[in-house]
Amino acid sequence: MSQFAIIGAGALGLQFKAFLQNAYPRASFIFFDDNLAKDKTETNAYRFDDYSHDNFRDYTFFIGLGYKHLGKKIEILNHLQALGRKQTSFIHPSCFVNPSAMIGKGSFIYPMANIDKSVQIGQGCLINNSVVISHDSQIGDGCYLSPSVTVCGQVEINECTFVGAGAVISNGVKIGKNVVIGLGSVVNKDIPENCSAVGNPIKILNKRLILR
Repeated sequence: MSQFAIIGAGALGLQFKAFLQNAYPRASFIFFDDNLAKDKTETNAYRFDDYSHDNFRDYTFFIGLGYKHLGKKIEILNHLQALGRKQTSFIHPSCFVNPSAMIGKGSFIYPMANIDKSVQIGQGCLINNSVVISHDSQIGDGCYLSPSVTVCGQVEINECTFVGAGAVISNGVKIGKNVVIGLGSVVNKDIPENCSAVGNPIKILNKRLILR
């Protein structure tokens, strides 16, 4: 029987459980979440930092932290690897993934995504509903692609970048790490790291977008 451990029991962590439970009906689940652990009626919840205890070494881990915590997600991902904990990717059965594509451990691919040939997706990424990633594109560790994002061919998106719903990223564009791309944007030029950008055509902002 599969045993899954999910770090974080907010909306995203609960979505992860629902997808995994549908794919593995006999699986057991535990959560690491301080708020849930305070609920005395919840027997499968532990304090957030307890995930590193040896008691849980037989579980397969997923990190259910949302787009506001991408840096923390990578930190935990690296810690889990150092501890030798089991991690895998999850790909919803409705997705198309070309056999030549590579998907890193801890990444979660939501329904109806289309992953084209020679695409590389890093570790701990979230690829949301109906995302299209075209040929030879690279998605760095810890990236979050919102629903209906279109990534054209030979795009490079570096680690811990958030792309808002419905954004389109043109062929050959490079986006730096720790970038926020606003929803509905058309990214037709390279974007440097550590900034926010929005619009059609895309414009780099003087201040960082606050993700809500």
